[in-house]
Amino acid sequence: MHSAAWQILPPPPRNVPKAISAVLATPVIALLLSTAAGWMRANTSAVAGLVVTLLVTFGFVLIALVVSMRLPSRDVPWTAFIPGAVGLGIGIEALHIFTVYFLAHRLANASQLYGTLGLGSTALFYFYLIGRGIVWAAVLNAISWEVRHPGSGDELEARPLFPNL
Repeated sequence: MHSAAWQILPPPPRNVPKAISAVLATPVIALLLSTAAGWMRANTSAVAGLVVTLLVTFGFVLIALVVSMRLPSRDVPWTAFIPGAVGLGIGIEALHIFTVYFLAHRLANASQLYGTLGLGSTALFYFYLIGRGIVWAAVLNAISWEVRHPGSGDELEARPLFPNL
């Protein structure tokens, strides 16, 4: 998907075990950040909770930036990935805040009423939203780079993305 956003052919995987480890570790790190923020909000003052929420947002932006830099793209500096990382980090944190302050009580009641089906459908919807955010972040990075540096990828535009189709 990142290759399509940057209009390049996807490179072959270099180190599959390392890639699988990164795919598994990234959501765990994000979950640990969210859990730590929830514990801090529950056990500290409102001001400290707000500071922790802002720090977690920065953590999500940093994770998105590092992951975006490792995915296929044109040969661009790391600053080209900042717009998408900021958008994705703020979007994930907004989803987290919505869940913590609005949906948590409703989900507790929904588990009694709908059981695992209600919780599972909510989780699938969240995964869908996060997936859309990842796609939008990649497209935002590629488009903002093209707008700020017109003509920098002209030689790549003539090459079809999927030449065998």
